[in-house]
Amino acid sequence: MKLSNKYAQKYFNVGVGYINGFTQTPFVKAIDYFNTIYGDNIDGGVAEIGVYHGQSFILLNQFVDKSQSSYAFDVFDEAHSEGNLYPDPATEEKFKHNLTTFDFRNHGKNVLTVKGDTTKLNIRDIVEKDSIRYFSVDGAHSAAATESDLNIAAWSLKEDGVIFVDDIMHPCWAGVLEGTLSFLKKNCSIVPFALGGNKLFLCNDKHKEAYLDHMCRYEERTYFPIKGTPEFDWFGHKIALFNILKQHVD
Repeated sequence: MKLSNKYAQKYFNVGVGYINGFTQTPFVKAIDYFNTIYGDNIDGGVAEIGVYHGQSFILLNQFVDKSQSSYAFDVFDEAHSEGNLYPDPATEEKFKHNLTTFDFRNHGKNVLTVKGDTTKLNIRDIVEKDSIRYFSVDGAHSAAATESDLNIAAWSLKEDGVIFVDDIMHPCWAGVLEGTLSFLKKNCSIVPFALGGNKLFLCNDKHKEAYLDHMCRYEERTYFPIKGTPEFDWFGHKIALFNILKQHVD
């Protein structure tokens, strides 16, 4: 697979398969394509709630410069960590090892690692407002936690930044969809514009048209043989789809 970003390419070739995680290849390709909309503008850091072993966080950090602060949030090896549902629970030590080993662009030097429950932390004392270019929400998958984390992401996001919500349509994590829809009803300035790779893409409504148009021109935006517009309706929002199973639509 060929990517536009040389650091992301190296990370995909060497790091993604080594680090335990659930990042789908279609998301790697889609974020690399989406990132081209910024050109040489690398203003803003990245943040993720629920970094686990760092597979997706390290990917996102390849798209920003070390002069930009990034933030990694996780409860890590605490008893209530979602990671304990899996054979290899996350620990802060594992994450930091992966970060320094596979963050080919920044070597983790721009990253602040924060251990704790984001629904209880005062994030506004940690992350600067309007400073995050990419914010990944992948923490506790309840409706309440998802909505809380989305509020944090929206507060932290640069005007032209993007939020990614993981497991948005996963049948085992219905709370993610419930919490996201509740957030969208209360925050009209943040809207979805793309869905695929197990992620929902959200942005400021000021950039919705440009971002939607960009993703509608993504060569792998959808396998649906749709006539006319490439846009699809998702709970009242027009979005672009990618990485959808091939099937016939009348």
